[in-house]
Amino acid sequence: MQKADGILFFTDFHAHLFSEFAKPSDNFYTDRFETQMKVLREILFEASNRNYGIIFGGDLFHKRTAVDIRVFNSVYLAFADYCDKIPFIYLVRGNHDSFDNSMGSASSLDTFKTLNHVEVLSNPTIAEVEIKDTKTNLFFMPYGEEIDEMKSRLKAFGEEAK
Repeated sequence: MQKADGILFFTDFHAHLFSEFAKPSDNFYTDRFETQMKVLREILFEASNRNYGIIFGGDLFHKRTAVDIRVFNSVYLAFADYCDKIPFIYLVRGNHDSFDNSMGSASSLDTFKTLNHVEVLSNPTIAEVEIKDTKTNLFFMPYGEEIDEMKSRLKAFGEEAK
């Protein structure tokens, strides 16, 4: 069971080389992407510094099925630099991360599974963690258009949470 002193939650990062209102940057292609990467590294640093687990709620990348490899590499390397210092990292697949709108479909997050302490969630999942010596269940519902299955899983999650 993963143990942490707290949880840091963030979502909808939408990493991308946005050109609107952007200026060139030597190291990060645009100053907007440079700012995104500074923020991501600050989040990861704070989680590692405080012994917090991370929950990411979806849409790590902006462009479905067309993630710029420079963007992917920068984001992946940031997580790789910190994953051993963070108790757990749950990356919930969002609609911008997935190949299509079905749960379980391939996603731009799948490669992150190779990192220590990182779990990519593409299907409804329950995870048990320990926060300050208290066992806690986390219930995850990734994006999908399987409405009946999602309602069924949410009902089951509610029963489990009791």
